[in-house]
Amino acid sequence: MPEAGYTAEEVESIRAEVAEFEKLRYEIKLTSGDLLDMKRFEPAMRHLLDMYVRADDSEVLMDFEELSLIELIVEKGLAATVALPDDIRNNQDAMAETIENNVRKTIVDENPVNPKYYGACRSCWMN
Repeated sequence: MPEAGYTAEEVESIRAEVAEFEKLRYEIKLTSGDLLDMKRFEPAMRHLLDMYVRADDSEVLMDFEELSLIELIVEKGLAATVALPDDIRNNQDAMAETIENNVRKTIVDENPVNPKYYGACRSCWMN
């Protein structure tokens, strides 16, 4: 912190203030009943998971070849949506939300102020 221009007294003051707020946070959690020590539950939770939860290996439904959903629909038509999981394909709201999220992602990625593209173009602007 001295490199940032803080004096030794300011550094100590900030550290004391942070410690005080951490203590206050702990007290509030304890008082409100939100403090939960998960360590005592971990063995029981692990046992329950091991006994009752089973997951099959993942299954490739469709290789999107790094295409967004929008690009996939444009290139392969609406028939491409048949390969989507049933929970999305059979629920209009889920399908609409999936399309909306993909459109938003496409817009953000194509936006010229996207940091991904700004970094490459910054050198052009600086010259």
